[in-house]
Amino acid sequence: MRGRLVLLGVFVFGCGPSSPGATTLASESATSTTSMGATTSTSGATASTAVTESAGEVSTTGGSLNFAQQPDLPAPGVACDPWQDTCPEGQKCKPFAQNFGPWAGASCVPVAEPPTPVGGACEEAEWAITDACERGAVCHGFLGDDEQGRRCHELCAGTPTEPTCADACSTCFKNGAVAGVCLFPCDPRAPACPAGQVCQIAADLPRFACGPGGRPSPAGEPCTSPGTCAEGTACVAAALVPGCAGDTCCAPVCDLEGPDVCAGALPGTTCAPWPVSSPDFDDACLPAGLGLCSAP
Repeated sequence: MRGRLVLLGVFVFGCGPSSPGATTLASESATSTTSMGATTSTSGATASTAVTESAGEVSTTGGSLNFAQQPDLPAPGVACDPWQDTCPEGQKCKPFAQNFGPWAGASCVPVAEPPTPVGGACEEAEWAITDACERGAVCHGFLGDDEQGRRCHELCAGTPTEPTCADACSTCFKNGAVAGVCLFPCDPRAPACPAGQVCQIAADLPRFACGPGGRPSPAGEPCTSPGTCAEGTACVAAALVPGCAGDTCCAPVCDLEGPDVCAGALPGTTCAPWPVSSPDFDDACLPAGLGLCSAP
């Protein structure tokens, strides 16, 4: 089984134009930086965006892909656009890569029978030519080596520059230059993310999505992005965290409807309503009753 690889990708949690000091989020092994995305709308709904670049392309000649064929893989079919799937009935547009790595091409392939719905467990690595997921979905696990963490993810719709997800509070992760997947929303009080993933928080907007675990800082310690805070904590302004030694530090989440446990989780704090620190804040994406341990 292959080990975890460097994944060039960025989550962008967006509900509007970037604002000064907006929270950024980085994946475990991301090498590019994040920025807030712009608002996109589909049937009046606000959707999240992603902007990320990864290496890897395939050339096309006469509408077919020039692909370095692996001997143990099926051949790709007719080239297609995963952002706008126009494959014939019974087929779907499946992004793939040459062996492993970020997606570099996409082709029409048969839909599995029966197909696995979004959220269902799957076994195929994301770079495979085919998988068992339904049309409009792909097996994804952040290139990890734990098949138990792979799930059928909805493919992002829209365009590469303005991606959308069916759930306006979801987040599009662009895996390479070809396609992206919509991440699973989560509640940091009781995360139920796939194996190998954690519930990451973009506090300013807010957004809560399952992504790869990183090298997290504990509550009270400085952070540079949501991906650098331990699960169950959010990267917020220093003014909210007693004794914060940086511009931003990790603060625990809490339940406004339950006992106040903040003093034990981070001394000097109490459970307070979620702070609104950005004009892009969308309270419709805030789980009910979720609060933040904050300085008075």
